[in-house]
Amino acid sequence: MAILVLIDRDASHADPEKDQRGCYKRGDIVAVHEDDAHDGDLIKNPVQAPWYLIRVEGARKAQVERVLEPERTADTPDARVTRRRKFGLNPADLPAAARQALQRDRYLSVTLAQARNYIRDKLTRAGL
Repeated sequence: MAILVLIDRDASHADPEKDQRGCYKRGDIVAVHEDDAHDGDLIKNPVQAPWYLIRVEGARKAQVERVLEPERTADTPDARVTRRRKFGLNPADLPAAARQALQRDRYLSVTLAQARNYIRDKLTRAGL
C-alpha cells in the first residue's frame, strides 16, 4: 500500500510566475510513502494541519509516484516547469462522507480505483 501526503493550504509568492511553478497549492500531493510511514492509529499518531494522509489500498509506492510529476511546457527533459504539480486531489470533489472523514481525521483510506477517480490533472481535469 502507498500513502499520499496532501497539503491543505496555499503557499504563495509575490512573483506570480514563482507562485505558480514553485509553491504548493491546496490539494497538491507533496509526497508518496510506503504503507509503514503511518500506522493508521489516529489516537496515538494524529495527522496535524495542514496535512492530509490518504492510504491507497492495493497500490505500491512505485505505482502512484506519477502523481508527483510537475507540469512542464513539453515532454522533454529540458522543458521548463510551469506548475509545481501536474496532478492534485481537490477534497471538495470527494463524496460527502469521504470529505467529512478527511476533514475530521485528516486521514482517509481508499482503494486504487477510488483514488483514480479523484486525482486529476489540474489543467485538463482528466483523471489519472
